[in-house]
Amino acid sequence: MTSQLALEAIKANKQKISDLISFFSKSIDENNGEKEILNIFHKLSFYSSEIFISEELIMKKYEISSLSEHILEHKDFVDKMKYFQQEYENKNEGLCVELLNYLKKWHKTHILKLDEDIINSITSKK
Repeated sequence: MTSQLALEAIKANKQKISDLISFFSKSIDENNGEKEILNIFHKLSFYSSEIFISEELIMKKYEISSLSEHILEHKDFVDKMKYFQQEYENKNEGLCVELLNYLKKWHKTHILKLDEDIINSITSKK
């Protein structure tokens, strides 16, 4: 994979999670959060399996020094999604807002910061 393709893949993945968070936020605003939560879990499952693997392979190829920490961040995300799914099965009221808040935090700290650092590292190696 060329560096340009790697950058495009990471940027596309960033957009996917941004779109998902926006969709879920809008669903909650329209009182459809409970109806859409299973759809969100399905999409997050895809996100965490397909996108994380892709991102980690790119990081390995371009010898990004933060790979180990990034893998731990991904594992924490997967663990948190398992927690949210368990809470859903336990019929936890307020879960939609809690999940949305977590996703917004993930977007701010991981997508906008750490994933952007990957892009900058690959760009500097061109």
